Amino acid sequence: EQLSLIFLYISCWCIANSHSFIIHHLTKSSRCGVSKICDNLNPIIDTEFISGTSAILSQKPIGTNSTTLQMLSFYCFKPVMCPTSCRDMWFNSIKDIPGLRGSVYVASEGINAQMAIPPEHLDDFLHHCSNKTLFPFDKIPPNLGDTVSIKIPTFDKLIVRVRDFVLRDGLSQETNLNWEEAGPELEAQEWQRGLNSNEDRVLIDCRNLYESAKGTFQDALPLGTDTFKESWDRLDLLTKDLPRNKPFYIFCTGGIRCVKVGAYLKQKLKFENVSRLKHGIISYQKWVSENPDEVSIWQGENFLFDKRRLEREEKDELK
Repeated sequence: EQLSLIFLYISCWCIANSHSFIIHHLTKSSRCGVSKICDNLNPIIDTEFISGTSAILSQKPIGTNSTTLQMLSFYCFKPVMCPTSCRDMWFNSIKDIPGLRGSVYVASEGINAQMAIPPEHLDDFLHHCSNKTLFPFDKIPPNLGDTVSIKIPTFDKLIVRVRDFVLRDGLSQETNLNWEEAGPELEAQEWQRGLNSNEDRVLIDCRNLYESAKGTFQDALPLGTDTFKESWDRLDLLTKDLPRNKPFYIFCTGGIRCVKVGAYLKQKLKFENVSRLKHGIISYQKWVSENPDEVSIWQGENFLFDKRRLEREEKDELK
């Protein structure tokens, strides 16, 4: 009988402490912005808590009568206090937009997205995200690419995902760079003028080798990397004998990689004059197409990261 009482006491103690443990974690999640389960009958499941930082929320695009899609991308390096909560807010806020597809990556360092949306819903999308404080489009306009037929493969789904980084760089924590100090951005026209001048400068292609092989700017030096995290050793080697006042022009597909490369050149390697192509190759090619009197200094194709690239490669193989 005494033994039964002991077991009963231990069982009650375990149940009580388990309850306290659950309440502690639920309130902890609520403090960082995760949906309060008691306040919402249909909460967004905190899949990060269940599945780790690669957990995603996704859905197939909602049907639309539109015949075209506007390609766009945007990024911002600003601290995100609770990426899981931010992911849920993003998904809930945009999931009902007809035809919207693409990927939004959320991390503690910021947000990075590549999307396709029917043009008639673009303004509503931008205003809605700004009003919901999801992204400061009023201060950082999106990078608008091509308008393509909705029949052309772009993205299969709308995906909002939490990641450790929006752009994994492989840098140690001791490097401690400020992404807001990466050198000025040049509009396409100013970039063209700078590259066509007789200035003694260095032009660096910040993309991987498989991208540079498809196309690049005249006289550009490719870093020759297989992954972005290899960039730092290549930059150290490439620049070791150059004077610190040497002008640098750097570019990538949409601009995000140049933020980290520019910060590294300025802060770690101490180069004084670093300029970046605003919105990258995508913006430059759009500017050239809209200004037929300008002679493009781009050679080849721009490597795409959506499904349009796969379609092009399949067509090339059939030739």
